[in-house]
Amino acid sequence: MRRIMPWLAVGLAAAALLARAPRAAALQGPPVAVIVEPAQGAVLIGLVTVSGTAAHPDFVAYDLAFAYDPDPTETWFPLGPPVNTPVVSGPLAVWDTASISDGTYRLRLRVWLSDGMSLETVVGRLQVRNETPTPIPQITARPSPAPTATAALLPPTVAAPGHGGSPFAGVATAFLFGAAAAVMGLLGLAAYLSLGSNLSQRWTNIRRRLPRRSPHQRRRSRRRRP
Repeated sequence: MRRIMPWLAVGLAAAALLARAPRAAALQGPPVAVIVEPAQGAVLIGLVTVSGTAAHPDFVAYDLAFAYDPDPTETWFPLGPPVNTPVVSGPLAVWDTASISDGTYRLRLRVWLSDGMSLETVVGRLQVRNETPTPIPQITARPSPAPTATAALLPPTVAAPGHGGSPFAGVATAFLFGAAAAVMGLLGLAAYLSLGSNLSQRWTNIRRRLPRRSPHQRRRSRRRRP
């Protein structure tokens, strides 16, 4: 048992050294503040994992922030609280791009050191595209209905004789004209006879009303004539 204890203590010490080796290597390595993903000009949709390296021998913490690109006011919005654990070639944070409006942005990584200084790197022209574009309605031309022929009722026409019509139609027309002329003639004759009879009757009545002269008055009227 006494022989096993020293070897057990040596094993635990070696394990502790191996566990601290990555962090010590990171702290003893060159100062690094690098964003590997997303790369410059990338299109971001939904949840985006930001990966890279944030390490330094005097490492204290690192933070991530984003801003509009371009933004003359240099206003940065943090992705989260500072992280006090160095990272070498691993995930740095998760960025929920659905919580911001679509547009062009910059992403900044800062590594804070124990003397108050910081290392900084910026990735620009990141395109956030979460909104689904509104589809443009397509206008399709509908064929116009073909015109339909409609039958029109026309009044009957009487063809003149000698132009393809029936010969009896001409005879009937001549007969009608002749009958009309005869009737008009008879009416005119009846009017003439009636007017002559009335005139004769009136003249007779006028003569009857006139005073009759005696033979003596007739002789005297004759003598007075030169």
